Amino acid sequence: MTRSMATAGTACKFALLFGTATWVTPAYAQTTEPADVQAESAEEDGGENVILVTGTRQSLENALARKREAIGVVDSISAEGIGELPDLNLAESLQRLPGVQINRSAPRRLGTVSIRGLPGDFSQTLINGQYLASPDVSNFSFGTMRSEVFSGIDVVKAATADRTSGGLSGLVNLRTGSPLSAPEMLAVNADVRYETLEQGFAPGASLVWSKKIIPGVLGIRAAVGYQNQNFREDNVQINTYDRIAGAATDDGADDLFAPQQVRLIGSTTEADSYSAALTVEWQPTSDISASLSGFYNRYTPSSYLSLFRFESRANSVRSLIDPPASGGATGSTATHVRIDNPYLAVDSRGIDDTYRTDALTGTVQWTPDLWTVTGTVHYTDARHDNVSTGYNAEINPAASGASNGYSVDVDVGRGDLSQFTYDLLAGNPRTVDLTQPFGNPLPSSFRQVRGLTFPLQSFVGGFRNFSEEESELALQLDIERELDLGLFRSIKVGGVYRDKAQSQVQSLASLFGADLTVLGNDLYNFSFLDNSGAYMGGKLGQFDPGDIAELDARRITALLTPVTPGTLPSNAFIGPEGLVNFLDTTALANTYQNDQRIYGGYAQTTIDSQLGPDVRLNGSLGIRYERSERETVAQNRPDQLEFAFSNWLPSVNLALEFWDDLILRGSYTRTLRRPQVDSFAVLRSVSVDGTGNNVTIDLGASDLRPFTSDNIDVSLEWYNRAGSALTALFFNKNVKDYAATTRVCPADASEFGLGALSTDSGVCRLVAAAAPTDSFPGANAGAVVNINVTANQDSFTLRGFELTAQQNLDFLPAPWNGLGGQINYTYIDFSSSSSFRLSEISNDTVNAIVYYETEAFGVRAAYNFRSRYFLASTGSFSGNDRLVRDRAQLDVTGYININDRLQVTAEGFNLTSQPLYEYQGVESRPRNYSYFGRTFSIGARYRF
Repeated sequence: MTRSMATAGTACKFALLFGTATWVTPAYAQTTEPADVQAESAEEDGGENVILVTGTRQSLENALARKREAIGVVDSISAEGIGELPDLNLAESLQRLPGVQINRSAPRRLGTVSIRGLPGDFSQTLINGQYLASPDVSNFSFGTMRSEVFSGIDVVKAATADRTSGGLSGLVNLRTGSPLSAPEMLAVNADVRYETLEQGFAPGASLVWSKKIIPGVLGIRAAVGYQNQNFREDNVQINTYDRIAGAATDDGADDLFAPQQVRLIGSTTEADSYSAALTVEWQPTSDISASLSGFYNRYTPSSYLSLFRFESRANSVRSLIDPPASGGATGSTATHVRIDNPYLAVDSRGIDDTYRTDALTGTVQWTPDLWTVTGTVHYTDARHDNVSTGYNAEINPAASGASNGYSVDVDVGRGDLSQFTYDLLAGNPRTVDLTQPFGNPLPSSFRQVRGLTFPLQSFVGGFRNFSEEESELALQLDIERELDLGLFRSIKVGGVYRDKAQSQVQSLASLFGADLTVLGNDLYNFSFLDNSGAYMGGKLGQFDPGDIAELDARRITALLTPVTPGTLPSNAFIGPEGLVNFLDTTALANTYQNDQRIYGGYAQTTIDSQLGPDVRLNGSLGIRYERSERETVAQNRPDQLEFAFSNWLPSVNLALEFWDDLILRGSYTRTLRRPQVDSFAVLRSVSVDGTGNNVTIDLGASDLRPFTSDNIDVSLEWYNRAGSALTALFFNKNVKDYAATTRVCPADASEFGLGALSTDSGVCRLVAAAAPTDSFPGANAGAVVNINVTANQDSFTLRGFELTAQQNLDFLPAPWNGLGGQINYTYIDFSSSSSFRLSEISNDTVNAIVYYETEAFGVRAAYNFRSRYFLASTGSFSGNDRLVRDRAQLDVTGYININDRLQVTAEGFNLTSQPLYEYQGVESRPRNYSYFGRTFSIGARYRF
């Protein structure tokens, strides 16, 4: 039996605990709030036992009501669900929905999500149905927001023609609420979190106010939230392996993989998140209404990263200590080795980010007789500023046959963190004597200086800084006419104009003009984060923190600034950290300005007809047309690039309802994903890391077309009793024109300034050192060279099914009548005629929520399981492609109602303290151990 089949079986058995197995076809998100599910009560034993629908049960039933009433395929979370579920952030809440997966490899808990296996940049994020700009331009980070400011969230998997386009995998619509429809309330929440790994506290608070100033005429809803974050993540990373090709076979079984570069990383983050939403509704007459809604979010993480790196290079000597671990057809792994004459580096970085997102939407609606005319003006803007200041103290290998005096023993652990070993056998953890005189910065990048007393020692300063910004102005007009014409109940047409601007500026901090005589060996520390909690939670095997030094990066910056550079070169300026910054000549394509205009129109009709006494048909038919025009200017291509394309997007959403409790839905939709600016603006970029041992080259894709997907969804929903349902859904997505990235290694790379390349060891490497030029910092012999080419060249299919069971068990005798829950299982299968692989697709995902609630107290447990998935390389820091092992997480929350207004809560996240494990090819060949620890929270909610 395969693992996927076994997991599916486990999921079905789990579902049977609720007496069901299910399918999901959520309802389409409307812009107004549905009526709240009314509190129900059941009296037994003379009226002594009363079931009050609140908390988790209420949130699940509200979402189920949305789903049942809607057209299309949508999953929802209600206002109660966002605040009540045991979740650290909005991304964690979203992953409770069928087919939604969170990317836990994202740094600083940014919280990007995948919908049905497709990465986050294949979806589109909306605010009240309109596009919401992203600080990262191509991928929205839901972990940056306090969730209580929203009244609900819809994940739209099969949209109607009148909805905003751009989400190939789906739309994530954040709703800020309708004050004229929602109940009046004033709620205050305060909480504090404790991180076991960082051993730090983080307070948070929120306030939600909804008021009908003039009932039926004027209403307002305001929500504000603040969350402090103080967390830590530790990593043991085998960045790259050397592959020694086997002599006997071609299948790789004789290959031996030996650790080439190992990194021990610890990072702490302290962040503040501020979120606010405001909606005002005004209805002066029965046929005129208007609304104005605004949203603002600011997230400011400040991270400190300590990294110790060692690697085997051309002149190093690597010897096996223990026999290799066999990997069958994938080759063997030399897990325990000794490296003499290695390269070592102490690398410390301070990373300061500011993420800002805002949106403002104004709507006026006129409803004379059978007509509805709606005009919308929408503006959204987002910006991400990043300042990364860091320093490397590194020692290089001596010439062949000589020694630099260092020797290390490493056992990468064969997939078991407790077996990992790092031991510095010889050498000083202070890799560089900072009291020695240094030479002038190298003219190729001005980042690196070499020791004059010890020439094998180098000091490197400065990292990339960037600012990226995105904005959009949209004008939309919708006209709808009610009909009574056979099957047809309305016809709706509309048009939209969207003007989008995107830009990025990138620079490279340097040591130009810095006085290095202020450096001293007192800038080394030996805590390696052990001053808070034990590194890797104390789960690491043999490891002595005294064998690893770290640099005080922020203190070094304070000593080096202000700099006195004299006359600055023409492409230089004083950067935000106070050092001299240069426009990065190796990645000029990352400095660009892009403008895009989208002209769209649609026509749509709704259907609603009683076909028989027990059969009803409803749905919609529509088609949308959009033309996109873009203009791009990049630093490495100052002449304007222009490109245009058009798309027709049909949609059919139909539902047959039998006996008021059984619904069969079917939909066909065509969706698209426009190429992101970082895909088509890049004409050519050459990036060399500070060591000169990793070269990354990205080639142009200036005429990249959109990716399109033809989607089929079929579902069956049985609403077996009030507030309960069993649902099942099958989906098939056929994606065309996918811009796959392939990696090439030509024998001659002179056009990039590199010369001859070799693939003898299975890794593309530079044969001879490349000399620096005005636009190229140079690279060492044996440097790893990654040349990436992106173009519309592939198609693939995603198909699978979603099963969901949601049941409240109020029919049971007391005290069991407070039980209930939901479980969903998603299976995804990826297939392609090409050899490429798509990141982040897990075949199996299970989410379960079990609750027990009474009028006095409640407890909820949320379980998430995700099977293994593939991650493509994202650069020299993360290393080569890898797989992520199966992972399960358990979160629990409980509450006590002190009275009908005050509630006290306690929550625990990742209670089983599950690490994240990445590996290459076979589990005995580790690539990354990530450890987060547990998080606990206590709080109080008060409703006035």
